[in-house]
Amino acid sequence: MMDALKLEYLEAMEVPVWVGRDPSATGNTVSSQLRMGPGSSSVLLICRDDVESASPLAADICRSLPEPPVWAWPSVEGEGTAIEDAISENLFTSVLVFGGGLADVLFHGSRPETLDQARIVTMPRLGEIARSAQQKRACWRLLCGSGMMNKP
Repeated sequence: MMDALKLEYLEAMEVPVWVGRDPSATGNTVSSQLRMGPGSSSVLLICRDDVESASPLAADICRSLPEPPVWAWPSVEGEGTAIEDAISENLFTSVLVFGGGLADVLFHGSRPETLDQARIVTMPRLGEIARSAQQKRACWRLLCGSGMMNKP
């Protein structure tokens, strides 16, 4: 299977790529357990994998936030931290999830606006945002409207 960055490049060049939609069909399942990146912040950003968190768009989003965020992605091994535990243990007050499907997996089908003390914002996948100026504007509006851009 191709890695996520290669798929994004092909999608950006509008090269059609056949990809299985059902994760169980490829043998890969998206875990609801998170693998946490380094850092201590009140902001948690969740994407598909560590490659997405290293993209230029991810860096731009990080620079726009009032403090450097902590990144997380689903654990491939299925071992990790549940989102509820991550929020309560790390005292996150803002959580941004990139991808509606990922949000559905993490929150078991429901997308809450808040969880404990954290605001939850769901956005399109980073790859989708990167390919469209309209998506970038919508991302910026969501960030500003959610209060994530305000200084703590």
